[in-house]
This record gives sequence, C-alpha cells and structure tokens, in this order.
Amino acid sequence: HFLFNTLEIINSLILSKKEKKAVKVCETLGQLYRYNLKQNKWITLKEELEYTKQYLLIMKYKINDFSYFDDVDERLMEAPFMKAILQPLVENSIKHSSLIDTPLEIRIKCRKLASEDGGYLNITVSDNSAGFPAEILKTLNGPANEVYNDYHVGIANLKQRLRLLYGKKATLYFRNLAGGACAELFLPIHANISGGDLQ
Repeated sequence: HFLFNTLEIINSLILSKKEKKAVKVCETLGQLYRYNLKQNKWITLKEELEYTKQYLLIMKYKINDFSYFDDVDERLMEAPFMKAILQPLVENSIKHSSLIDTPLEIRIKCRKLASEDGGYLNITVSDNSAGFPAEILKTLNGPANEVYNDYHVGIANLKQRLRLLYGKKATLYFRNLAGGACAELFLPIHANISGGDLQ
C-alpha cells in the first residue's frame, strides 16, 4: 500500500510540474527501502526515529496539514530496537486522521521503565484524532490473525513480528484518549544503554 501510494504522489507531482519535489520523494523512497532491506534485525532507537521521519517526509506531500513531535530521553537513543516498529503505528494515525477537521498532530514519546530483568522501553504514538471507533479498537487489540485485513495489514504484521522476536514479553495496546487516539508499546531492553544510568 505504501509503495503504491508513494508512486501516486510522485505521479501527481510530475503532472503538476513539481519535478524537484518528485525527485525528492524518489530519493526518500530509495532511502526507506535501503533501510528495510538491511539484513540486521537490530538497529538503534535513533535509527528507527530517523526512518520514521523519512516516512513522514513523504506523507507531507499527501497530507499537507500535519505536525510531528517526538519526546525521547536522549540516553535511550542507542537502545537496541527491532527495525520498522514505529512506522506502522504512525501510519495508523494518518489513516484515521480523515475523521477530524483540525490539522493532525502525531506525537512519539519514549521512556525507560525500570524492572528486575533490565527494564522496558515504553513507547507511545498518539494523535489528536477523533479516536478509534469501538469495533476497530476491539479488532486492533485482538490477535494478529483477527487484525489482518486490507486496512490493518501493517498492524497485523507488526504484532506477528513482535511475537516472534519477543514472545509474550512485548505488549502493544491501542486506546482512546480524551482528545485523540494512542498506541502504547512495551519492549524489553536486551542490552545496556550507553549514556548514563536511567534508574
């Protein structure tokens, strides 16, 4: 879906005689696919955030009126991280943003939660949308095989990847906020984090 949508964006820019912007989208698309084709399973949180920003750069050409903010403890930037976790969650926010009349705001927040077995990364991706309809919320919080359909294929794939890599130690939960929607993720930290003690 993402590839087809991006090709439509490029086509639209060319037809509008905005060739330089079309070239920029092509370059960014190439960077995203090089990132996805990397053989290494583990990257850093910093790399994942940069990947997400590149994805949003392309989305800017499709949805002009949205903002992105991140609030990440700098000491977490080198934390080991499974590749391509944040993008499906951000994409999900964009998908249901059509339900609101105000400019979309997407926020990513990352913190460490201490525990006896080394701690967890607590990551939230929230927005200012109208929230999830009850039936969709129930589906998103269900098993991956129930989530899997044309609309939520990215979330279903993410749930399957989390289960394969982390087992039951990772948790992904969707909920509505007073002024929007939120995806919350808990991931165990498998290695020491450089840059200081977070306890």
